[in-house]
Amino acid sequence: MSELSNTELIEICESIEAQAHIDFFQGAPPDFYRSFRLRVKQIGGTWVSAIPGVDNVSYNRILGLGVSEPATEPLLDDALAVFHDAGCKNYSMQVCPLAVPEQSSDWFAARGFTQGRNWAKTYRGDAPLPVASTDLRVEMIGVEYADAYADVVSEVFGISTVLRTMMKSLVGRPGWYHYLAFDREKPVASASMYLQGELAWLGFMATYKTHRKRGAQTALTVRCFQDGMERGCKWFIGETKEDTPATPNPSFHVMMRTGFKLAYLQRSYYHQVPDTAVRKMQRALQISSSTVDYKIKQLLQPK
Repeated sequence: MSELSNTELIEICESIEAQAHIDFFQGAPPDFYRSFRLRVKQIGGTWVSAIPGVDNVSYNRILGLGVSEPATEPLLDDALAVFHDAGCKNYSMQVCPLAVPEQSSDWFAARGFTQGRNWAKTYRGDAPLPVASTDLRVEMIGVEYADAYADVVSEVFGISTVLRTMMKSLVGRPGWYHYLAFDREKPVASASMYLQGELAWLGFMATYKTHRKRGAQTALTVRCFQDGMERGCKWFIGETKEDTPATPNPSFHVMMRTGFKLAYLQRSYYHQVPDTAVRKMQRALQISSSTVDYKIKQLLQPK
């Protein structure tokens, strides 16, 4: 397989991540979508997602800035307007430093962003697969294991019970492939692959603490590669937090062992208001109100 140019590498890394994230939002149950006021907007090649009913930086995100067209302050302001119009106070951006001008850090600072920990963007072609050794059983799953999948991902990543609904509804959605590793009959680790043509994004890789260092993530990753290649995938994209001496990240080493290469370090920027007692109460009331509204909608659905 031919190597990618820097421009091509940035394009596939940023675009497939954005597509997977937006499709994750669009896969939420319609009543959930309305009750929590989910929003998705495309501005040129930039994507914006928001969950005003939760107002969390992990879900209120700007993706793809500067990839399909030059990053400008007006474009940034158009993206931020989505959050402002929705009443969101907390939001984030993941930015490829090669896709934005040097002065962009000044733009971000002027709008209240602070820089956080980098993410390592990684890629892999369809080279021969490594050997994966584990005493766990790896299976592609269907909707019958949606609850088990949501349990693993939610517990490992600390996802609230409210947003667990989105994880569960993702299983069985077209374009997605989901996996669990089992210790006998118990699900103990998860992985997901979003496949679009020759590109695939790997994510939601999670393992219970009790079952780490048993080869679960390596085996799950290799299974994703195998299934993706059988379906015509040529490039696999992933990301994990940067591995540094001060903040080591074992997941990065798992990715390197399975043949991933580091594409670049993606910068993260966060806009967060102080989490005062009043803000906590307001957010709790907001989530409670959205949850009640969603449950009422479910009860009113025809049986």
